Amino acid sequence: MKLGAQRSTIKAKVFGGASLLSSDSKDNFLCVGEVNSRFILDFLKTDGIPIMAADLGGDTARVIHFMPDDFTVYVRKIRKSSQKQVLQQERSLWKTSIEIQKVKTVEPELWL
Repeated sequence: MKLGAQRSTIKAKVFGGASLLSSDSKDNFLCVGEVNSRFILDFLKTDGIPIMAADLGGDTARVIHFMPDDFTVYVRKIRKSSQKQVLQQERSLWKTSIEIQKVKTVEPELWL
């Protein structure tokens, strides 16, 4: 909007929000996909932005490719056999991010 977009011309395509963690997981990220999906749907509805395409939820990971020249979106779902590796990578990134935030909170002078 700050760059001149008109709200009346904005349209959305939304993807993701899968639940990849098993129910026996000890992590607190079990409902992240559902929460994110609800948030974006509510946000778009509140702002009056129509959804032109959507693929939300489920239990299959996705790889999304967006083509900005014609607004095409390609969605590739990842086989279940590959999801374990993707999940391990994501957990590692989450934990690293959380640890960095803890350090920033405890020792903010190190981040100046």
